[in-house]
Amino acid sequence: MRSDEGGAGSKITAHLLGERLKETTVDRMIVWISAPRHMRVITFGMRRGTAWSALPIDYLQWMVQQATMDADDGWHARQELARRA
Repeated sequence: MRSDEGGAGSKITAHLLGERLKETTVDRMIVWISAPRHMRVITFGMRRGTAWSALPIDYLQWMVQQATMDADDGWHARQELARRA
């Protein structure tokens, strides 16, 4: 790999970051990247493709109790339970 191959990508990234900083703060961006990725639907199992809002409460409760549950999936389950509370 040549030493200048990343140059164009770096310039584009810097430009996009500069544009975003016109609209928000670095602290707000850190919050964005610290949060789990947004998923509109569950991405695994027999309920794959089902909207979080359509999942049964007992299934969401089961999810949050699983020690091996993916962190993002567990977060979404907890958020959906809180939304319905």
